[in-house]
Amino acid sequence: MKTSNRTDMTIDLLVRFALGGLFIWASIDKALEPHLFARMIRNYQVLPLLLVNPSALVVPWLEMLTGILLIAGVWRKSCLFIINSLLVMFILMMSQALLRGLSLDCGCYSTQSGSSQVTWWRVLEDIVMLAAGIWLWIKTPLTNDKS
Repeated sequence: MKTSNRTDMTIDLLVRFALGGLFIWASIDKALEPHLFARMIRNYQVLPLLLVNPSALVVPWLEMLTGILLIAGVWRKSCLFIINSLLVMFILMMSQALLRGLSLDCGCYSTQSGSSQVTWWRVLEDIVMLAAGIWLWIKTPLTNDKS
């Protein structure tokens, strides 16, 4: 195995573990307290009230499952598509809140009030994660989705 190939594999593995780990970490508090996460989703004022509770129940488990599968290297292309789609949604939701002058907790990693305000730095953080996710998605062959 060439050194550059080994280096590429190491970088790929580190980025997968970092992105997957962040998604797992982000899911835990929200999965444990979906009622608080639902309140945070509602504060963004973008979803009809009918979709707030189902979103609060589904999103954390989707984050956790895709994070675990990404780290495990299973269904990478599919997991990365979901993760990247979620990141685009998070970026859009935070950006619209900032542009509308809403001051709210982002609900990114915790459901505790005051834990993390929506800021442009949070948006930038998600853009960096999206760039990593897109890079992984491009590097992942469609036919070999288990590595």
